[in-house]
Amino acid sequence: MRILFILHGAKKRLRLLPKAINNLRPAQHEFYYCFTSDFGSGKQLAYENAHKADLITVIGGDGILNECLNGIMIYKRENADLAIPAITLLPFGSGNDFARSFNWKRKSIEDFMQRVARNQFQTIDIGSITSESGRIEYFINETSTGLTTKVVKRVAQMPKEWNGNFKFGWAIIEGFFSYKKRTITVESEEKTWSGKTLLIACSNGKYFGSGIAIAPDADFQDQLLDIVIMGDVSLYHYLRYLPKLRKGIKINHPEIHYFKTKQLRIVGDMQMEKEGELGSRLPCTIKVADSISILI
Repeated sequence: MRILFILHGAKKRLRLLPKAINNLRPAQHEFYYCFTSDFGSGKQLAYENAHKADLITVIGGDGILNECLNGIMIYKRENADLAIPAITLLPFGSGNDFARSFNWKRKSIEDFMQRVARNQFQTIDIGSITSESGRIEYFINETSTGLTTKVVKRVAQMPKEWNGNFKFGWAIIEGFFSYKKRTITVESEEKTWSGKTLLIACSNGKYFGSGIAIAPDADFQDQLLDIVIMGDVSLYHYLRYLPKLRKGIKINHPEIHYFKTKQLRIVGDMQMEKEGELGSRLPCTIKVADSISILI
């Protein structure tokens, strides 16, 4: 199997990993390495190498994983008759929410090599965000709007060495004092909703925000997105319910709504975030768009 590793080039400690990984490389596999040079270059590297690899292993966090996923999916869109590589993650990020769903160990080369040895793959759903201009972005774990866009901006400003749970938790609390809830409208076959909104999460996986199990019923293989609407929810109620949210317990509150759908449209004067990075502005259409194989 030809495995291409794409590493976060801005993190100096990751430049030492290829030697450690090669020391454990099984003889039957070929390993190659690429380093990102700046924000967005992961997408280009994955696109350019999609035809060369059987598996692209992303070493980093959810953001660079999303970059590489988009590169692969753009390659697939342009080459519909060609095979695409599988993808997986060796988590070295701050949030690592995608990895949580599969219990992959953070910063563990040994855990990754055990996955390579097992050679087990699973096909999972991929979501897409289509803007009014027709631009398409893909996501593998989650996309959201509302307070979360302010949170990801604030987290990006914090020191890299800070703990992910602390960064996201502090940014959420800060955000409550500066974020003004705006009216956002959600339209789907299953539900139409409009009102002042704290956040709207469209989830393929269970976790976001560094371990908050926002969508406990999410299933990567059910061809549905789990939608969570938090309307006019106060800081007091958020903090009160946070322990339950982290445990994946659904909240019974008149301003919190859960449902599943294949597609929805979100309208409002806001921006989306996806996998901890900023994305398209509203309005946009979000749906289950495709699938990809992952090494589990």
